[in-house]
Amino acid sequence: MYLFGLLAAAVAVVAGLPFHLFDSLLQGQSLPGAHPDSVGPGWYVVTVTLGVIFLQYIPYFFYKEVPALQADLGPAAAPKRSIENKQQTRETETVSS
Repeated sequence: MYLFGLLAAAVAVVAGLPFHLFDSLLQGQSLPGAHPDSVGPGWYVVTVTLGVIFLQYIPYFFYKEVPALQADLGPAAAPKRSIENKQQTRETETVSS
């Protein structure tokens, strides 16, 4: 976004659009009855450019990726062991020395 902002500002400068933000702020404070000038069409170009770029990024903020594979954690997915298998594994595990 920084590069787009700088590019928009460069285009505004090449087009001859003024960036007189501080002049309009100072004029508004010094003359109480006068209407301040606009802050400059150059800032308008930069603001619109960055606003459009930000609007293009909004869908990326809300995107949630769905995993390609999902595990089935239901009761059918648990391995079934019989009592005989448990006894056999216990006998091989208990070795006396």
